[in-house]
Amino acid sequence: MSTIDEIMNKPPNDLVVPDDIDILVAYHRNNRARVEAGEKPKKDRPKITVDMSSIIQQIKPTATPDKPKFVRRV
Repeated sequence: MSTIDEIMNKPPNDLVVPDDIDILVAYHRNNRARVEAGEKPKKDRPKITVDMSSIIQQIKPTATPDKPKFVRRV
C-alpha cells in the first residue's frame, strides 16, 4: 500500500502529524498541476468487454399465441 493510501485510510483526527499533511498537500498539488497541463487522469476501472453477438444468439424469440382469424361479417 502506498503512503497516500495509508494516509487516506486514517480518520481526520489522526492526521495531526505535519508530515502526513505535507504529503497530502504535495500529492494534490501535483495532481492539480497535471490536470491543468492537459494530462487526463487515469481511471482505475477495469475494462469490461461484452460480446453482443453471443448475447443475441442466446436470446430466443418467444412463441406468439395463435390468434383466431378475424372474420368480418357484413
